[in-house]
Amino acid sequence: MEEQRNFPWFSLLNLAVEGLASFSIAPLRLCAYAGSFTAAVTLLYAGYILMRTLVRGIDVPGYASLLVAILLFGSLQLIGMGLLGEYVGRIYMETKQRPVYLVRSFHQAAIENAANCGTTVADRPVGQIRAL
Repeated sequence: MEEQRNFPWFSLLNLAVEGLASFSIAPLRLCAYAGSFTAAVTLLYAGYILMRTLVRGIDVPGYASLLVAILLFGSLQLIGMGLLGEYVGRIYMETKQRPVYLVRSFHQAAIENAANCGTTVADRPVGQIRAL
């Protein structure tokens, strides 16, 4: 019989959001992309409204210009928030002070040494790998 685990859905949702927001700047970049896409669609819609107004006339006065203005400013805010988030994310990555070049050379040396011995890195004890 399987065990029934009781973990609240709200806690699982918080854990998922924390995992997405803590380890990458992808949600911030997604915000900038969504703003750019929305701005492009808004400009296309503004062109469509302009052409329709020139051909048919005005259906509802003020509707088109108000809608285009709200959508455009909203998308510009999304782009700004994405760019600001990108800067903050890069600052955060720099403050971690993780030496990428040392980690890469460490793993490369461990792989080369293991290849010379005929074993994989996973077969060796941790103490021997650190000594490389």
